[in-house]
Amino acid sequence: MSRKVYLHLTFRIKQFFRIFNLQPNFGWTFLAIAILLYYVNLGSNVYYTILFLILVFTFHLYRKDIHFLKKVFPNNWRLVLFIENACVYFLILLTVVNRNIDLIQVVAVFFLVPLSYVKSITKPSKVDSLNFIPNYLLEFKSLYRSKKTGLYLSLLLSTISGFHPFTLFLFAVVTTNCLVMAFNPSENKELLIAYFSKFSLDFKIKKNVLVLNVFLLPTYIVFLCFNYLEIVYLIYFVLSINCFLVLLISEKYKNYLANEPENFYNISDFIVHTICSLAIIPALVMINLNKNQANINIASYVKNYQPYR
Repeated sequence: MSRKVYLHLTFRIKQFFRIFNLQPNFGWTFLAIAILLYYVNLGSNVYYTILFLILVFTFHLYRKDIHFLKKVFPNNWRLVLFIENACVYFLILLTVVNRNIDLIQVVAVFFLVPLSYVKSITKPSKVDSLNFIPNYLLEFKSLYRSKKTGLYLSLLLSTISGFHPFTLFLFAVVTTNCLVMAFNPSENKELLIAYFSKFSLDFKIKKNVLVLNVFLLPTYIVFLCFNYLEIVYLIYFVLSINCFLVLLISEKYKNYLANEPENFYNISDFIVHTICSLAIIPALVMINLNKNQANINIASYVKNYQPYR
């Protein structure tokens, strides 16, 4: 049994590094979180412990391999599941090696035991009606349809992230990846024509920026309540995350091709957009250039397109 578990964990480690190559966005997110955890001091190890447990809980909810574990370890799959979750917890714990690791953080691993009895989200949530989301919010509507539970969890994490400047920018990393997930797919030519025959690119940008900020409103309120003396961090966060979204949308339609199901958005684009959004001014310059080219590209598909309606 012990040898079988050892071989299984070795396989998991190899699989972990393989994901970095196959899913570069995952690797970039993990690296960004690790750097933030290393350099930013939350002030108390209790905060780290709570944050790490939340990260492991989120990881567990979206696991799709529990059925595989049941087949490989029919009698001990819950124990193996606990060991895997514990390894993830300690892996995250090692990212703050420059801090003192106390007994509380080590003992907290036992809070992961009940997690072995929590079912993961293996299927998209059923949505009775999406009529409350306007049709002009295509991407958010699609994201809500496929990842309803994940969005509610993100809303909870969004609220929690407002307690500290560090958690605020940690959540920003998660948010940018969710935005990429929502806006990377390209709509078909017929849908593009139908959409931009009624609305302009500016209209789309304004409405999506509004939705994003409504979603992040709990974060803003909580941050102002607990960190009102550090409001400059919140202002910087709002400007950066909104610049990232507008860059993402303008880049999508600048490079839109009717015969491609997805935008060619890769890790280098993500890094460039992130750096520009953090610098603000380069992002504004890129947005202006992208919008002009995007309007030209849209006009090539949509007759009588009016970019400033």
